[in-house]
Amino acid sequence: PVRALRDEGATFTCAAFVGGRSGGDRVLAGTNDGTLRLFDASVGDVLEYVDAGHSGGVRAVSSRVSTSTHKPFALSSSAGETFLWDVSVQPEFSADGPKAVLEGACSAAFDEHCARVFHAGGNTPGTASLFDVAAGRNVSRFFAWDESGINENAQTASRRFVTRATSARRYADVSFGPTGSSLVLWGNTLWDVRLPHPVRTFDAFSDGGGACFHPRGDEVVLNSEVWDLRSERLLRSVHALDGCKLSWTRTGDCAVASYRPPRDESILGAVRKTKHPLRTSFRAVDGANDYAEIATVDVGSAVLDVSWDVCADASLCAAECDPLAADFEDSVVRVYEAGRMRPTEEDSDAEDSDEIGDGRSEGDDEIGSFFHGALDENAMAAMREDDDDDDDERRAARTAAAIAGDGAALAGLRALLGGLVADRIRDAVEAEGAGADEGEEEEED
Repeated sequence: PVRALRDEGATFTCAAFVGGRSGGDRVLAGTNDGTLRLFDASVGDVLEYVDAGHSGGVRAVSSRVSTSTHKPFALSSSAGETFLWDVSVQPEFSADGPKAVLEGACSAAFDEHCARVFHAGGNTPGTASLFDVAAGRNVSRFFAWDESGINENAQTASRRFVTRATSARRYADVSFGPTGSSLVLWGNTLWDVRLPHPVRTFDAFSDGGGACFHPRGDEVVLNSEVWDLRSERLLRSVHALDGCKLSWTRTGDCAVASYRPPRDESILGAVRKTKHPLRTSFRAVDGANDYAEIATVDVGSAVLDVSWDVCADASLCAAECDPLAADFEDSVVRVYEAGRMRPTEEDSDAEDSDEIGDGRSEGDDEIGSFFHGALDENAMAAMREDDDDDDDERRAARTAAAIAGDGAALAGLRALLGGLVADRIRDAVEAEGAGADEGEEEEED
């Protein structure tokens, strides 16, 4: 970690980078008491304390820069509502309150251009709405199909939806499709914002975990299952992603997996009792191929949320706390830089002044090397050709060494046999000479 962001008395539950096209220079963090903190990510100072007015703990924050106005906007969600913030307002973005209040929405997400917000829940649980950021109002509402395939009115459709959906599915994640897509994922239900009803419902093999599109737009990741969006068939089940949410890099070559606490219960209570393998760590997975593990970073404390900086594409922030501390008093948002080498005893680190242990694993360098970009196909082909040439040279060298070794061994064997033969001839000559001497002595007698 390169920076630790703290505010005395705050228990952080989630965090996200906020910034312009050059990168996230600020971090917006949500707390368990429903308030927000805006940090200067470069020095760690609290820029703004926001008494947001959430009815409960903030369970998720996200941010995106508008492609039309180049202004950064943010969403903060609790179990009862979602607030839309214009974070470009200076010096205090919260001075005039949120730009919009999405009542009852427990999950929300920006589209790629930050022009619309798809929010799930609403005043009638089980329905979803599309909010236009510029117009400041909902422009569409969406309802579930009934069992006979006929779209009902809002009240009946939402009631029938709630009876079929578990609480965990109602609090499921929302994810917009990549650029140019009109698709939205809410849990295991796929929607098209041009239609008032779902277009596909994927099989849900377990509750919990995140829901998102692959940045390529051809796959959907639901908890630990990866589905092909075109053929609608299950591609693979990745056990290492069970109970996790993914935060993608801008290119989609890699993703960061972290434990996703259930949204329908106390976050801190869930963190305290969970036995999830990533409760104190996060993991980099290969998003370009088979979601295989690249490296796991153990931070030594409970990880409540991880978010990647898609603007700079070189850092991530993690909301962490000590689960053994009373009321989770030791809470911090740490900023990690991909590719940063582990500091030695002689090196100074930006976090030294905060008296924080490194909390890093040997996988940090592996994450950094992967995050900084994969080689293109030409470079990979050249490397493979070089490897083949090197293999041929190594094999030729081994063959020559073997031949030389065999020749040396044969010469040694010949020398050994020659020595043995010479010793035997010498012994025989000596024995014959000794016999002749004895015969002469007997004749003289």
